[in-house]
Amino acid sequence: MLVVMCLIGLIVGVSTPSISAGIDSVRLATATSSVAGFLNAAVTRVERKQEPIELVVEPQKNRIVI
Repeated sequence: MLVVMCLIGLIVGVSTPSISAGIDSVRLATATSSVAGFLNAAVTRVERKQEPIELVVEPQKNRIVI
């Protein structure tokens, strides 16, 4: 029983970095999709109104504002 518990612990310990890397990759893909959608909405707004807009990127506050 102790051997089985040790093996399970080793498997969990080895697989944890790959799981966290997978979660980070999903977060990055989601963030990329959100930014792309936001920029597409801005372009659509410009095309409809035919007037320029100001797009402000604030990396310190993690914000993009139209």
